[in-house]
Amino acid sequence: MYKPSQFLIVQEYTIYIHGLVVILACFFAGSNNFINIKKETLNGALFIFGFAFADLSSVTAYYLKVFPFYIVDRTFYVFALLFMVKYAINLRLETDY
Repeated sequence: MYKPSQFLIVQEYTIYIHGLVVILACFFAGSNNFINIKKETLNGALFIFGFAFADLSSVTAYYLKVFPFYIVDRTFYVFALLFMVKYAINLRLETDY
């Protein structure tokens, strides 16, 4: 009878926790964007959604072997990094004044 090792169980729950954290981050970023309608919150929500979609497309590309999703994955990462830099610059400019 197959008995999974403790490492595989920890790895499985780590993936579940990671998915839950990504879903909660998207929820809170979206709700913050709808409550405080500013350019800063939009950039913050877009970079969190970009990383979430990049993670989803990388899982699709790797586990389901859909190879065009590797390009989609990298594209989402680039746009998420762009919005993260815009968010950080706007946040710094806001705190300087």
